[in-house]
Amino acid sequence: MSDLSSNKSPHRITDLVEFIQNGETITCNTLFEIVPVDFVHGNIEFQAYIFLCKYSEAIGSEE
Repeated sequence: MSDLSSNKSPHRITDLVEFIQNGETITCNTLFEIVPVDFVHGNIEFQAYIFLCKYSEAIGSEE
């Protein structure tokens, strides 16, 4: 395992690619949610949905 995981946390997909290229093991757990919401735009009321993805990751042995 390299020193990258303790020096820098990922903020972009390219950061994860860099970790992988440097021999790190990346684990990503995802949880998808669909949340119904009521909107009003002017005189128009409508229901829409927000799609969320919550995630946690581990780089090597660090979460």
